Amino acid sequence: MKYGHFRKIDLWTLAVVIPLLVIGLNFAFFGKQYFTNGDIFLQATLLTGLLGLITWQIQTLIAVYLRKRFGGVERTTRRVIFALIFFIVLSAIIVTLIFVGYGTSHFLGFSMNITSYFGALVVAFIVNLAAVAINEASSGGEHAKNEELEAERLKRVSLQTQLHSLHQQINPHFLFN
Repeated sequence: MKYGHFRKIDLWTLAVVIPLLVIGLNFAFFGKQYFTNGDIFLQATLLTGLLGLITWQIQTLIAVYLRKRFGGVERTTRRVIFALIFFIVLSAIIVTLIFVGYGTSHFLGFSMNITSYFGALVVAFIVNLAAVAINEASSGGEHAKNEELEAERLKRVSLQTQLHSLHQQINPHFLFN
């Protein structure tokens, strides 16, 4: 089932992957304070959630384009490589913007350190890898289902053609008898 240009799996990805990304990034940036300080939890979650939603929208549009441009099972490797490159670069840009934005504004007492930055990059990489895997598994399942439906349709057409041919063979005999 599709919703606009989104597939059902895209919406599930939004509902599951984005919250994991938001929590993972903020934990990488704030550590235990993210879970123990209500202000940090609420404000950081809302801000990175909004950025995550925007990023998801862009990544989904890229995924839709890649599915159209590199459709089919034989082009899966190329599609996965391009998706990972685009998604990781986009995520690195977003993580860097969050990191610099938090650090320069001292957002909720955040202070820049390279360990939290690289931790956030690792979280973004893992989440993107999981999202691409989920997306490709879903695409593979859809492709197999479509091939099965097409095979059934061709079988029906073949049987109808055979039936029609038999009718054509029988009709002249009745006409001449």
